[in-house]
Amino acid sequence: MIYNLEMNYLYDKNIIEGLVIDNRGRISAISIYSGIVMIQNCNITLGYLSSFNKLIVHGIYCDNSIVFLNSVIIKGNYELMTVGCLAYQANIKIMNSKFYQCKFAGFLSYCQANNFINLNKNIFNENFGCGVLVCGDGEIIIEENLIEKNQGVGFKLIDCNKISFVNNIIAENFLNGGELINCDGLVMLNSFYNNKGVGCLLETTAGGIFKAKISKNSIIENAKAGMVIKGEKNYAIVEFNHQIGYNNFSGIHISDKASPRILNNVIFENMHQGILVVSGSSAYIKGNEIRENIRANIAFGGAMSQNTKIIENKIIGSRNEGIFVIESDGGLIEKNDILENNDGIIIMKSKNTLVNENTIEGNIRCGILLIQSAPEVNKNQIFENQFIGVLFKEKSSGKFLDNHIKSSTCSLYFYRDSHDEKCEMEKENFIEGRVDVQSICNIF
Repeated sequence: MIYNLEMNYLYDKNIIEGLVIDNRGRISAISIYSGIVMIQNCNITLGYLSSFNKLIVHGIYCDNSIVFLNSVIIKGNYELMTVGCLAYQANIKIMNSKFYQCKFAGFLSYCQANNFINLNKNIFNENFGCGVLVCGDGEIIIEENLIEKNQGVGFKLIDCNKISFVNNIIAENFLNGGELINCDGLVMLNSFYNNKGVGCLLETTAGGIFKAKISKNSIIENAKAGMVIKGEKNYAIVEFNHQIGYNNFSGIHISDKASPRILNNVIFENMHQGILVVSGSSAYIKGNEIRENIRANIAFGGAMSQNTKIIENKIIGSRNEGIFVIESDGGLIEKNDILENNDGIIIMKSKNTLVNENTIEGNIRCGILLIQSAPEVNKNQIFENQFIGVLFKEKSSGKFLDNHIKSSTCSLYFYRDSHDEKCEMEKENFIEGRVDVQSICNIF
């Protein structure tokens, strides 16, 4: 059976206002339980309702059916519990439509593996809850939609393993722009901006796995972090995103046992760190341009930090550290260009950190600053740092081999509690310029 409902005008007299209470007790303007249904050029309003205070009211309810919506406008109601469209175990395609001012969600769906959801060129805005919420393992295609100004999360995808989320705009939502929980698939060519929470949250919960690829997106000017990656078995791949910048917290925040791969992104001018890897998590960070973040361009440390690898990145112009390492037992920093930061690398209360074959040049204060630390530092070029090449502080030591250190005001500086390292450093490395040891004048 095919239903084709057409309304050619959008005046009040042509709006679908009547509600159906079906034999299953659901209230909606249109209820669909079977068959193939097409609805086009309709304007459905729930804004006039006044008496269903304790019941959920749907603009369109779809159950175990095949539904096509084209050029449909559904207006909800902030005062009552309204949902623009709810699809339960249904196959649904929605195009050129608008869902707005619903209290729960513009679009809500639970799907199984044999279902598909296709949302294309729609507007989900000004909903009191989220714009789009989908849960389940069907095929999810969400393309070229505008998801904006919702009072909750812009969109939320839960346990979705076949995602294609492409070329959408997610902007000015009151909470997070997007949330993906236990997901797999592709998130590409989207713009996440001016959301009041996180731009995009990638999370695992309840033993789930995250494997989705986040690629070629713009994530800018969000009130919290640009991207948060959290949870055990979170193997997100974040690659080739050309703008992760101007966010009020970190560009990328990694926590709660997550272990993503961060590859070939441009991460810049965030108010906190470019990439923050919290204790209890790790990351593989390769080939990125990470520049001009207010705090460290990259910071990591604590439990699991031995699994963090920072390789072949351009780490430039932070007002604080290029790389900040704290309380780490390991970790690899290799073949990076660490240029023009306030400090190139600070290693604090750490041991066994490998610092190999980096170019550490033009940093304002120190190329490498060690505080209560003992790293392994091999074959680095430490040139033209404005104040000190390498500074040993508070009983720091380490294995330094085949490093070339030159053209700073002071190439090596040892606090008195670290001066025992001086002879070995000069023996095993090529040092040009001044080598100083702290002196103290005792009057008594």
